[in-house]
Amino acid sequence: MYRIRYTGPMDWSVVLRGARRAAGLTQAELAGRVGTSRTRLSAYESGSVVPSVELYFRLLAAAGVQGRAVEVQSLTAAEEKSLRLHRAMAERLVADPEAAMAKAKANLATMRAADTARHATRWLDEWERLLAGSLVELVDVLLSRSEQACELRQSTPFAGVLSSTERLAALRGEQRAS
Repeated sequence: MYRIRYTGPMDWSVVLRGARRAAGLTQAELAGRVGTSRTRLSAYESGSVVPSVELYFRLLAAAGVQGRAVEVQSLTAAEEKSLRLHRAMAERLVADPEAAMAKAKANLATMRAADTARHATRWLDEWERLLAGSLVELVDVLLSRSEQACELRQSTPFAGVLSSTERLAALRGEQRAS
C-alpha cells in the first residue's frame, strides 16, 4: 500500500485517477468496489465533482492506496509557482505516463552527468527512486506541499514535459479544460 498526502480538491482528482490506473482498474471496476457509478467516478476523476472525504478514502483504499491528510504548509510565491507547474506536470504524467517518464529519465541522466561536484546527488537519488517506483507515489510528490517535496521540486527532472503554452497557463494558474 502507498501513503499519500493531499493539497486540495484539484489534486484529489489527479491522485485518484493515478491510483486507479496504477491499480490496473477501469472506472467501472473501481466504482463497483465502493458502490458508486462509473459516471460519478468519472466526475470525481475530472475534478468537476469532489467526493466526500470518507468516499475519497474508500476509493483510494479500493485502488490499494492508504491515504492520510498532512498539514498544509504555507508556501512562498516561488514555491506556489513551482507547485502550479508540477500540478500540470502531474496531469501530463497521468495522461501519458510513458512519454512523461521517458523525458524525466532522460533529463535525470543529463542532470547526473552535469552534477560533477555532486551537490545535487541527494535529490537526484530521490528522483531516481521515485521514477523507478509507483505512479501514485510520484504524483504525490509532484502535488505535495511538504517541505521535502518543495525542495525536491527545485531539481525536477520533468523539464520539457509541458509545452510552452501549457507551462505559461500553469504559471498563470489557469486550469486545464477537462
